[in-house]
Amino acid sequence: MYRGNTTSTLKNLVIECMAMNLSEKEALEYLKDKGHNISHDTFYRHKRKIIESRFDRLGLIAKSQFVDQHLDRIANLELINKEMWSLYRHEKDNFKKVLITGSKNTNVHRVTFEGNKIAVFMTGSNGSTIEENFIGPNTIGVASQSSIGVQIHANMMTGNDLAGVTMVNTNRTQIDANSIGGSRNGIFLDYQSNKNTVENNTALKNDIDINNADGLPLNINGNELLKNICMIS
Repeated sequence: MYRGNTTSTLKNLVIECMAMNLSEKEALEYLKDKGHNISHDTFYRHKRKIIESRFDRLGLIAKSQFVDQHLDRIANLELINKEMWSLYRHEKDNFKKVLITGSKNTNVHRVTFEGNKIAVFMTGSNGSTIEENFIGPNTIGVASQSSIGVQIHANMMTGNDLAGVTMVNTNRTQIDANSIGGSRNGIFLDYQSNKNTVENNTALKNDIDINNADGLPLNINGNELLKNICMIS
């Protein structure tokens, strides 16, 4: 038995566990913290249903060529958004993070960031420039949410676990001449991030070097990937 809000809520939390690649023990503890104290059997029953439902959605995708907001993509993007704020909120040392919010033309230049949850976090900013910094190791190097015209230029990013650069609902950004390695996602842009240019970066030895919304066609959100050195995108 479990206590919680709805079956739908539990299903979404199980998807989060799968997206974070948690072990069984970690997943059950995570669900318990969220108010769902469930058994091993209940967890695997929900997990099995989610996996089976993927095949149904694959059939739908095959018929319609593209489904813009299918379950896995939405779950992953919501999780990234939530985890960005969680990581920033839980960083206690104010000297280990930069928050750029609601500002214009802020410049972060020649700073070394290491040992942070999120090194540089921009939200609602316009025209911020992040350039020539040494960023890593951190959990996330540079994150942007609901920002416009960000310039991320000539940074050295190494060993930022979740992502070197992650963009959520961020438009007209220029990401160029960066060196990015040792992350799950070197550069990640979600499906709401439009008309961004990713150019002349060296993104190597990441699980995914450049990730445009988990494989979203570039013509859908108008992002450009030009002259990058990468292996997996």
